[in-house]
Amino acid sequence: MDEHHLAFQVGRDPDGQIGGLYGVEATPTTFFIGKDGKLRYRVEGAPDDVKAIQAGLEQRINGLLAG
Repeated sequence: MDEHHLAFQVGRDPDGQIGGLYGVEATPTTFFIGKDGKLRYRVEGAPDDVKAIQAGLEQRINGLLAG
């Protein structure tokens, strides 16, 4: 996070307990939860370009906030 100056929160699951509950098979896995508490998007893995990650996150978050 520090190396790439990420402006979003990253959760840690060092023992894999939470990952097991949600079927996480790739790191990172990103979950987008709507205002209604329902899962809207799930993204596994990461693109090579950190700026693409941030742009994609912002676009999805803005869409969730609007809906």
